[in-house]
Amino acid sequence: MKALGTTLLNCFLLVISLLAHRILVRSFNLPINDALFYWGLLIAIFGINSLIFALILSSERENNHR
Repeated sequence: MKALGTTLLNCFLLVISLLAHRILVRSFNLPINDALFYWGLLIAIFGINSLIFALILSSERENNHR
């Protein structure tokens, strides 16, 4: 069950990251031709989202154990 929850959370994070990436690229008119910048930005957004969700989940788990 834990693996299924982690998989679903990662899929949710990926969708949020893709939407944020699309909005940033389109609204700031960032270059799409530079593949390193384009994919690097997506990886950075996913990493930040993953870090935020991990911090939120870890603080909730600590509060539940007290």
